[in-house]
Amino acid sequence: MITIKTNIDSFQSDFETRVDSISLNEILEKIGFYQENEIKKRFDTSSDAEGKSWKALKYRKGYPLRDTGALMGSFNTTISGSSVKVWTDKIYANIHDQGGVIEPKNKQVLCFTINGIKYFSKRVVIPQRKFSGISSKNKEDIEKLIKDYMTKKLNK
Repeated sequence: MITIKTNIDSFQSDFETRVDSISLNEILEKIGFYQENEIKKRFDTSSDAEGKSWKALKYRKGYPLRDTGALMGSFNTTISGSSVKVWTDKIYANIHDQGGVIEPKNKQVLCFTINGIKYFSKRVVIPQRKFSGISSKNKEDIEKLIKDYMTKKLNK
């Protein structure tokens, strides 16, 4: 009679422990952190997710959407179930991201100040300076981030 001893039970237990250590929340946190940083890079480079440059400024020197840094610094990450959302609570974010026209609602003209100079206008066209979105490179980076996480957890 031949007796063969295996450590399959130990291997199975160890593998189950490794699988149990995988946390969807940890993965989503990493993705959210990554995407939040990608959005901030777009402000640094004045370009969209695909690298297309934003329209230059007309009325002041500097970089678009970087006057105070409030919008760039306002992004947050929320995890809900199996999804992650990177968002801002700045009411003006959407018009800068999508572009659009601002017209007065209750007055004849708009009045605003840039560099201490008052301007009056019947309408203001805000060019699209898209900072939202996920590029194909972002998708590749996120896939790699997930693979690296899984490899690290399973190969302890």
